[in-house]
Amino acid sequence: MAKEFSQITLDDDYIVKDQKPDVIKIIHSKGCLSFEEAKPSGQTVWVSGKLDFLVLYRSDEDGSTPESLAGSVAIREKVMIDQNWENEPLRVSGELEDLSVGIINSRKLSIRAVVNLEIEAEGIVEEAVVCELDSTSRMEQKCSEKEVMNLICAKRDVLRLHNEVTLPNSKDNIGEIKYSQIDVRNIETDVTKGKLQLQGEASICVVYIGEEKKAECYETSLPFSGELELDCMNVPDIYWVKARAMDCEVDARNDYDEESRILGIEMSLDIEYKLWQEEKVTLLEDAYALDREISLVKESGILPVFCMKNVAKVRLSDSFQMDNSMEKIMQMCFSTAEISIDHVEQVECGLHFEGVMLVHLLYLAAEDDFPLVHTQASIPFEQTVEIMNCKEETQYDYEVWVDRVQVSIMDNREYEVKGGVSIAVMAWNDEPYERITDVETREMGMDTLPAQPGIVGYCACREEELWDIAKKYHTTVADIESTNGITGKTIPANMKIIIVKQVAKC
Repeated sequence: MAKEFSQITLDDDYIVKDQKPDVIKIIHSKGCLSFEEAKPSGQTVWVSGKLDFLVLYRSDEDGSTPESLAGSVAIREKVMIDQNWENEPLRVSGELEDLSVGIINSRKLSIRAVVNLEIEAEGIVEEAVVCELDSTSRMEQKCSEKEVMNLICAKRDVLRLHNEVTLPNSKDNIGEIKYSQIDVRNIETDVTKGKLQLQGEASICVVYIGEEKKAECYETSLPFSGELELDCMNVPDIYWVKARAMDCEVDARNDYDEESRILGIEMSLDIEYKLWQEEKVTLLEDAYALDREISLVKESGILPVFCMKNVAKVRLSDSFQMDNSMEKIMQMCFSTAEISIDHVEQVECGLHFEGVMLVHLLYLAAEDDFPLVHTQASIPFEQTVEIMNCKEETQYDYEVWVDRVQVSIMDNREYEVKGGVSIAVMAWNDEPYERITDVETREMGMDTLPAQPGIVGYCACREEELWDIAKKYHTTVADIESTNGITGKTIPANMKIIIVKQVAKC
């Protein structure tokens, strides 16, 4: 698996459609990234996709009702990479670091965004390892056992969920939905035989025009669950799942009394999962023969060895004072939050994360003739996720999500934000080893053996392996053990042993 990171800037103008009223003031905007294709060409990758955006704004029409418009900006970027991935399957994901919507004039908007791209080349590679040599000659072989991660399935899929929410009696009937946002929180996953089960909570925020032609805001949370059929029927020892909300829509529906009081929730979750089995593998490390000379041809390889999975939770709390340029708060409509990780550093006990929880607030102002106002607050945080046996060669993947966010009004210019963030980490060690690719043999010249003494008195200067001694003095580990009445793979420092050279006919 190899990754490349890049940052791109999107800059485009958007013409307001004729059926939409003029734009006077931007209240709030949001964006969602989707990627269609990544085509490698030499040391470049062409990435194509789009940024969908939704803008809530104040129009030039009379009254205090908001308007909204939706559009998209095409993404077609050339990303430079350090390696050639022309024959590799690629996966592209991105994070919207910043979205800025400005007014050029009442019929034209500027859309600017900063996008962090991650391009990953990840194919399933089958690598053969040599367990032992099949030989009729007197050959000594040194083997070891490793418990490695064997990838049995890696796939992306889409989980579609459908649900409905009925408005409380205190809310007006729905005339027209102007703005909606769905945040996915508290995700939990489980993998059983042939199925991936997922559950979580959807935070739903809606701005709509009621039958009385006034702006209404509604916020609620909805638990959800679903499952996907897996391509693999084996129950994995290790699994890693990433879920991202995409194509979330809210529409108005009639209840049994034919009144528009139901919110229809349509959610699509982009699911990426990987399944592994932990397997014990026998590896041939070295070999020699008593009747011929052997040369082992080796090349460098890597064995993925599972380290651990861990989840750390961060509790955040801070209060904010609004400046005098902002309208005073009369009532909070709803709040949403997103997480941005700015830095990840490997430390002695695990991984240290630095990031920011950005909270968006929509509230009703006390004195404005158009009462809907947006503001935002950011809470920085740091958290170390403990990882046992964290080494320099440790590889990792992580997922971050908002557990909860709650905003309390202290007075008309001060509010308090309390939230929770979860950071899930999966870590593994890419342990290097020498993989045997070929064995070259040739007859041993009889003039070679007489150069070595037949019997040697040997004193270990440090703790040494019997294998290394036996190979050096042309004998076997079993013969050293038998001659000296010892057992075990090593001998301690200063121990004296007798070594008898073995001679075998070719």
